[in-house]
Amino acid sequence: MSTDAQPSIPRPHSIKRNTALSFAVQVTSAAFTAVLVIFLTHKLGTRGYGIFSLAVGIGTLVLLPSDFGISTSVARFVAEHRQQRDRVQAVMADGLRLKLFFALVACVLLAAAAGPIASAYGIPDLVWPIRGIALALFANSVFLMSVVFTAIGRINLQLRVAFAESVAELIASIVLVLA
Repeated sequence: MSTDAQPSIPRPHSIKRNTALSFAVQVTSAAFTAVLVIFLTHKLGTRGYGIFSLAVGIGTLVLLPSDFGISTSVARFVAEHRQQRDRVQAVMADGLRLKLFFALVACVLLAAAAGPIASAYGIPDLVWPIRGIALALFANSVFLMSVVFTAIGRINLQLRVAFAESVAELIASIVLVLA
């Protein structure tokens, strides 16, 4: 089958629609975060919430370099080659495999380093929150691949992913705190 005859990625939505949907993605994420912060501050108290926030900060410092630029590179390739569906799918599959590998390595290393990190801060109670964040980091790292939806101009798909991610994050955080 020639490249010309291959079905292409669906046409992007209009700029107006994608702008509105991008705003909806941000509002969705912010709303779930607000609910989570209210729950966590109420349930954990100031000390517990401080420890949780420190663990999240440490996790964020690991999240960004663990991406290795894979998400952005895949998104750019997809945007530039959207008419070549087979190549796009192959690159997306390769990108996802790389994301899973690097996210797993980063999370295992973070979980293993939780003890020394907690000792460096002088907060022994920080060990398990860091390990919990390491687990959440894995999922969050994989969700970074949703930038591909921006690359193809289909923000409605990114909105669905953001909603699913926010629900999962909210439920996981509540379960971890209650446990």
